[in-house]
Amino acid sequence: MRSVAERLVAVVLAIAGSACTTVLAPERTTAIGPPFNEALKERYLELASSKWDQGSWEILHFRDKARAAMLGDVVYPDPVTWVPRRFAPELAAQRERLLLFVDAGAWKVAPEAAAEAQVGFDCWLSDVKATARIESECRDTFMAAL
Repeated sequence: MRSVAERLVAVVLAIAGSACTTVLAPERTTAIGPPFNEALKERYLELASSKWDQGSWEILHFRDKARAAMLGDVVYPDPVTWVPRRFAPELAAQRERLLLFVDAGAWKVAPEAAAEAQVGFDCWLSDVKATARIESECRDTFMAAL
């Protein structure tokens, strides 16, 4: 009987230990991987904080992206969806431009600027969805970072 209990405890501890990486607070944990991941994590946390101040539920989305960057995952800019049709072509073209910039090695050469551009794009896309206007401070941040 004791052997079964010991095995059960070992299984529970193994499962709990494997889940630890998903509950680490990104604010207190350094990102795994290149400096780009740390820069992305920090920028997404800042964006999530600003969404919290605005009362937006997007805080959860951007915190998830920060957590993914912290865990060393590849984090892509959001796809262009749920935006007014008239803005979709420009946003899609700018997303493609961003991906070319990052894929060309900006994430290695200029990780801070690459992270600023990516999070600026996601912020801009979020603003367009919320306001149905193409003008945004985030757009300016995105363009300057590129």
